[in-house]
Amino acid sequence: MQDPSPQPPDEIQVLAFDVFGTVVDWHGSIAREMAANYPHVDGNAFALAWRAGYQPAMRRVMAGELPWTLIDDLHRLILDCILSAEVFRAYKPDPRTYGGVASTFGVRPDQVMLVAAHHDDLAAARGCGWRGLPRRILRPTINRWSAA
Repeated sequence: MQDPSPQPPDEIQVLAFDVFGTVVDWHGSIAREMAANYPHVDGNAFALAWRAGYQPAMRRVMAGELPWTLIDDLHRLILDCILSAEVFRAYKPDPRTYGGVASTFGVRPDQVMLVAAHHDDLAAARGCGWRGLPRRILRPTINRWSAA
């Protein structure tokens, strides 16, 4: 559909961008990460399934079932939960943090895998029965502070 009253470029004062899908290639980035890290999972299907939860979550806000919710939080409602030290009133490597995560999701510790950039975090998680990635996430500016 063509804009019925296009403005001359010198009169335009603001450029407004649709971010999710225009500026950010959510589908491509999710599909690529899945292919790189979980090649046995169909990254395209995973991305589409994740995004399919967005409209229903947004409708719940618009219907008043949920209070105003940030877009990032709507996406988190779909697949994940963010837990932090504040929830467990303990900092890593306190075993309460690792046990609390497993308990929150109702799973055994060996059914949880930590994704982390620090060797000491991975070691503490394994000490609590968690699984660790075969390789850690490399962050050169962070990893140099981690214990080897």
